[in-house]
Amino acid sequence: MERLDISLVSFKTVINDNTKYRIDDKYYNKEYLKAYSKILSKPHIILGNEIEVLTDFHSNGSYESIAKIFELLDIEDYAYMVRTTDLENDNYTDNVKYVTKKCYEYLKKSKVYGGELIINKIGSPGRSFLMPNLNRPVSLGMNQFMIRTNTNHVLEAFLWVYFNSTIGKKIIYRKVNGTVPLTIDKESVRSLPVPDFTIDFQRKIASYVNRANEIKLRSKEKYEEAERLLLAELGFDESELEVDNESMSVRSYKKIINSGRIDAEYYLPKYDKLLEILSQYPCKKIGDIAPPMKSIEPGSDAYEESGIPFYRVNNISKYGLSETDVFLDEKIYFKEELSLRKDTILFSKDGSIGIAYKVEKDEKAMTSSALLHLKIIDDGILPDYLTLVLNSTIVKLQAERDAGGSIIQHWKPDEIEEVIIPIIDKDRQELLSGIVKESFKLKAVSEGIIESLKLIVDSAIEVDENEGKRIFEELEATGVLKL
Repeated sequence: MERLDISLVSFKTVINDNTKYRIDDKYYNKEYLKAYSKILSKPHIILGNEIEVLTDFHSNGSYESIAKIFELLDIEDYAYMVRTTDLENDNYTDNVKYVTKKCYEYLKKSKVYGGELIINKIGSPGRSFLMPNLNRPVSLGMNQFMIRTNTNHVLEAFLWVYFNSTIGKKIIYRKVNGTVPLTIDKESVRSLPVPDFTIDFQRKIASYVNRANEIKLRSKEKYEEAERLLLAELGFDESELEVDNESMSVRSYKKIINSGRIDAEYYLPKYDKLLEILSQYPCKKIGDIAPPMKSIEPGSDAYEESGIPFYRVNNISKYGLSETDVFLDEKIYFKEELSLRKDTILFSKDGSIGIAYKVEKDEKAMTSSALLHLKIIDDGILPDYLTLVLNSTIVKLQAERDAGGSIIQHWKPDEIEEVIIPIIDKDRQELLSGIVKESFKLKAVSEGIIESLKLIVDSAIEVDENEGKRIFEELEATGVLKL
């Protein structure tokens, strides 16, 4: 009995605090109960009383009626449809989905304008995001809730910080239920307790959230600057690829045998034009620069709630790795040679193919086999430069050619080894790498602000709002926080 982790709760507690009549051990997890006790022992509100809009994709009608008009598009159309993977990676331009104007207007109950709180229903249920303003029509994706609040009493930006704080996560994750898949429903979301902080305190939190987002935007703009300069340095003009891809393409039998491909997509003229352009520069193959190394394949039955972090394709973007909610048993799955190491480039080969991210610091974590590890063996190539090229049109087109035609895209490692990388002088690589480093420094500042805000909210919950204000003043005085 000494080793058992037991929570003792009264029958009255089970009856009163249990809209779903749950008696499972997770609902009465000691850490969850402790977090709830802290919130309920002080002035608090119930989220449902402060919500003006709580909606989702299926609020627009039955499955049958939506299916008649709904079509998810890969090609840009009238409205962008936000998905969890976009929110996780904070990337609203690459590998995204669209819907027509007719569909957007039909889905009128789930139009998104920016500033809303988005909560995952399944997948990573309970995980919350603050929707940015994209200055274009946006429709809510499937498997998400969207919340707009009564902003006279509670702000969406504050809720987002709260539900991502140490205590707030436990509050919302306690309401996750089911087995496979785990889920959270509207009733559970409405029942969530929220600390009743003054609107002025919340507005100060929101002002720093806005500041963090402004810095994050500058970070992305810096990265985009590096991308433009790379193509300019190579004299690469994407308009040169605008050739007649509908025309006939003639190939020798020998070339077809060597390529192993007989589908027409592989031989589109634009790919020939790309190779023609690249032939003007010194080039090397990825296999000669950074031979790809596969990671592990533990299977979803190995996923744990704690242990070493496990990153998958949906966690990667060119801007970084998003937080993972999947962990592995360290004793079984940890491999030192495949752990994340500074300057290793992660490169996706399945699903959303051709996304590269250079690891900024060592981390005891593992990645799925869909993320290849590239470790540079050529002293003439800088990691930031190679990552920049891997994320450019130059490599995206080679990925499109090699992995085209599949429903679920898969890029073979032996094909990736043959990918052609143009090489520029080392001093020019250093210039571009410097801009990339500036981008990631700004990103780190933005993330530091958000982490400080979580600390402030946790402290205000643990003690009181005055303690939160005190830490605010301390962080502002030391320059950690600065508007």
